[in-house]
Amino acid sequence: MKVSKAIEMLKGMNPDSEIVIEWWDVNCFHDAIVDADGNDIPLIPQNVWDAFAHDFSVRDSVMEDVWNDIQWGLQDYVTQLTKEVK
Repeated sequence: MKVSKAIEMLKGMNPDSEIVIEWWDVNCFHDAIVDADGNDIPLIPQNVWDAFAHDFSVRDSVMEDVWNDIQWGLQDYVTQLTKEVK
């Protein structure tokens, strides 16, 4: 999504609320992509990233993994707080 769209979405939220954001941009992939010969590509061209990001959609299985990580992480946190109160 475009940064401007993310900003619009955030404007509708309580500014004092805590949220979890997973943020990926072109800089996350510095030296993480290789060409056909196996050589590191030091920088992904912005137009390549923009085209990829525009068409990108998250697989349901990925969202489920993120959901599970957050759900169980919260459960562990609640369990720990409960133990500390006793």
